[in-house]
Amino acid sequence: MNKSLPLKLKKEPLLEAVWEIRFVLKNPSTGDLLPGLLYKEFYRRYKNIVKLPTADIPDPIAENVPNLRYLPKIRLEADNQAIQIGKRRKEADNYKI
Repeated sequence: MNKSLPLKLKKEPLLEAVWEIRFVLKNPSTGDLLPGLLYKEFYRRYKNIVKLPTADIPDPIAENVPNLRYLPKIRLEADNQAIQIGKRRKEADNYKI
């Protein structure tokens, strides 16, 4: 029984890919503008804007609960893609760009 491996799969096995970028702003309050800036660039593709439940968590609480610090608050949605946007007002942990 000597079957060769297929060169290309009939169905892609990739279900989800996630990447994250964090950066430090000179003025932390400009993080409030980021969703609008991204929407301005991507509105043709990501037409649906969703306010996530975490957006209702006050910033002082989210900053003091480690599991809440980096959760997204806004999602821009396309057919099978999404951009999720969150913010952290305090300086990032252990790095600066």
